[in-house]
Parts: sequence; structure tokens; C-alpha cells
Amino acid sequence: ALAFGYYCAYAISQLALGAYSVRWGGVRLMLFGGSCFVLGSLLFPLGSFLPAGSAYWVMFAARMLTGLGAGTMFPGLAKLLSDLYTGRFALVFSVVMFIGYLGPICGRTPVLQLVKLVSWRWALEIMALASLAMFAVLVAAARGAVKPVMPGNSLAALRKVFGSVRNLLVFTASSVVYGVYYVLPVVAGQKCLTDSGISKDHAEYLLTALAVMIAFGNLGTILLLRIFGGRRKLLLLFAGACGLAGGILGASAFQWALPLYAVVTAFVLVAVSACFFSLQSLIVKELNPPDLAGTSISMLNFCAFVMITACQPIAGVILHRFETAGAVYPPAAYRDLFLFFVVLEVIGLVCCFGVPETRPKRS
Repeated sequence: ALAFGYYCAYAISQLALGAYSVRWGGVRLMLFGGSCFVLGSLLFPLGSFLPAGSAYWVMFAARMLTGLGAGTMFPGLAKLLSDLYTGRFALVFSVVMFIGYLGPICGRTPVLQLVKLVSWRWALEIMALASLAMFAVLVAAARGAVKPVMPGNSLAALRKVFGSVRNLLVFTASSVVYGVYYVLPVVAGQKCLTDSGISKDHAEYLLTALAVMIAFGNLGTILLLRIFGGRRKLLLLFAGACGLAGGILGASAFQWALPLYAVVTAFVLVAVSACFFSLQSLIVKELNPPDLAGTSISMLNFCAFVMITACQPIAGVILHRFETAGAVYPPAAYRDLFLFFVVLEVIGLVCCFGVPETRPKRS
């Protein structure tokens, strides 16, 4: 429920405040979001010291505040980068995404080791204090950079973005990829691997390695674009095909008792498909007018988190259908889970074919 509150607040803030990036500017959104994020991060571990009846609600509110902050900072950041680095957006955004993905990486094995040293409360408080220090740097750098609020109708930007069929195709293709991938590290991945015969520690190392791969994959987008002559659609189709292949291989592995490396390969293929968010952001930026760049990218992220939030309980329902007195799910449970992935990935891949090529024409 705590994670659900974070995801809901993150997604809602993207939708509610993402449209305001045009009028409010990126810096103002980042300052507002950063203050909410830091406050929520500081309060969450402290709330656990309260009596049981109050602790849950304080911690739930803190997680929602953290989600609100993170969700508000993203459209502000997208708008700021789009304004400052129009000609080098792909490169700069890829670097920013790489830095952002260090969070999920550190949130797995490194944080678990820190928890063993100082307890989970102080581990989270240490990270919150680190966030506070970085936010202080942001506040200092933002002096004099906050622009006046522009007049206009912020909801008009949302209507334009969601009124474009081309945008909706990219949003769907992207959200499917991330809805499927995040089921693995959050809901079923470690359990699936341990039930398949991998030790808990090795399963955790594998999931951390996948997060590292996604971080470097987003960083490597600019290199892949150069290798393939800037062909955005080709790489978008590759991402969708990898996700579909991972779903098919995973379902086949559990249906026909394939060797363990088939399951691991399925995980890797699903993770590869999640390496292209910076590419998808570049595509929606190029599909929209410059003033809608921040809004369109934040809506891309919004749709992804809606799908992530929706897929996780569905995955739980699929697995719990096979729940028995034992601690291990049968292969049929994971087969059905990967078949669920296949259905989603087929929809995503079909949408990829409908996305136009946005590669700039050479003069």
C-alpha cells in the first residue's frame, strides 16, 4: 500500500502539474517538487517511531508527498532541458536518465547492505539527508532563474498532447514496456528466480545487474542513434521486439521446463526493452511543438507509471491464483504471468509500427 501511494501520487502529479511546465517554467516546478520530495523522504522513516495507529498514516502521507515531489520535478526537468539544449537534447537527456537510474540501482543491493549496518530507518534517513543536500545546491543555483508565470490555459496543452494519435501510439508502446519490466523487480522477479533454483542473493544480484544495464542502455541511446543513422523508429521497433521475445521465451521456459538460462535470458530481454526511455522521449519531443516538449515528455512518463501501477496488482492476482500451502509457485503461475506480458507486448509492438519516423531530414 505504501508503494501504491507513491506511484499514484507520482502519476497524478505528472498529469496535474505536467501541463503547467509551459506557463510556470521548469525551474519553478523543480523547486516545488524538490521541496515536497525532501520533506516526504525525511518524514517517512521518522513516522515509524509513532504509535502503530498513527505511524501507518504518517508514513503513507510521507510516501505520497515523496511521489508528488518526484512526479513534479520530472516535467520541470524535461522542460528545462528542452529549453536549454534544443540541439543536444538526446545526449543531455540520456545522461540525466542514466543518473536517474542510479537510484533504482542503489536502492537494491547497496541499500540492503546499508540497512544491515544501521537499520532501515537510519538508512532511509541518510538518503533523505543526501537528497536535502542536493536540493540545497539546486536552490542556490536557481537564484534569479525563476521566470514569471506566463498567462494562458494550461489544460489546453494537455488536450493538444493527448489529442494526437501519434503521441498516443508512443505513449502506449512505452507504457507497455515499463509496465511489464517493473513487475519483475517489484512484484515477481526475485520469487520467480528463487523458485526456478537461483539463490536469493544471486537473484538480487541479477535484478541489480538488470537495473545497471537499463541505466547504461539509456546512456547508450545517443551512440545507437549514430550507429543506425538516427533512425528512431528502427530502435523503437527493436525495443518492442525484445520485450515480446522475452515474454514468449519466459512463457515457453515454464511451459516446457526449459533450462534455467532460458528464464534468465527472458528477464534480460524484457530489461533490454526498457533501455530506451530517452529515445521515446526524443520521439515525442520531435512529434510536438517546442512549447509542448516538457508536457509531452511528462505525459509519456505519466502513462508509463499508470501502466506500472496497473500491472503490479494484476501480476499479483495471476500468481495468487496458484497459491498453495507451499512456499513455491508452480511453473504454470509464471507461465501465465509471462503470457500476460506477451499480450501487452503485442499491443505495444503494433503501436510501434504506427509511429512515424522523426529523424531530421538531411539537407
